[in-house]
Amino acid sequence: MNKQSDKLKQMTYTALMAVFIAICSQICVPAVVPFTLQTMAIFCTLDLLGGFHGTVSVLLYIGMGIVGLPVFHGVQGSISVIAGTSGGFIIGFAVSSAIYALLDGKIHKNILWILWILIDYVCGTLWYYAFYVPENGIVGSIIVCVVPFIIPDILKLLIALEISKRLKRLIK
Repeated sequence: MNKQSDKLKQMTYTALMAVFIAICSQICVPAVVPFTLQTMAIFCTLDLLGGFHGTVSVLLYIGMGIVGLPVFHGVQGSISVIAGTSGGFIIGFAVSSAIYALLDGKIHKNILWILWILIDYVCGTLWYYAFYVPENGIVGSIIVCVVPFIIPDILKLLIALEISKRLKRLIK
């Protein structure tokens, strides 16, 4: 294959994965605290496309939502979603993915994934704490924003890595 067709293929995969994230954002798993498969799609995207192109997909997804396309959970889109209670997590997707891209290949993948999750939790929790001050302060924010999602996020990561491994075989 020539460089031009490789570039076109990479652009196609990048756009498709942004759409995959948008679709998975609409899939809500009922639980004590319901959660979407949005982060699973992001994990899959980063693992499949690598740090740089995966981050471009995440930014494309966020950009689609900011301009009003209904890609965020609940078929919502607009800057007002970013200004809402979960906006810090959406910002965290961009920050975590950019740091993932910078460190991809430089540190062990397991540490990189843990770092991605931690950075997203920090962004989302601080956003929630700053703008929606809960009664119990930062501890209350952690209880609301982190504790219910630790196990689901670990499961989503494991599922995403398995999906990604299988897709890599099919793509090649």
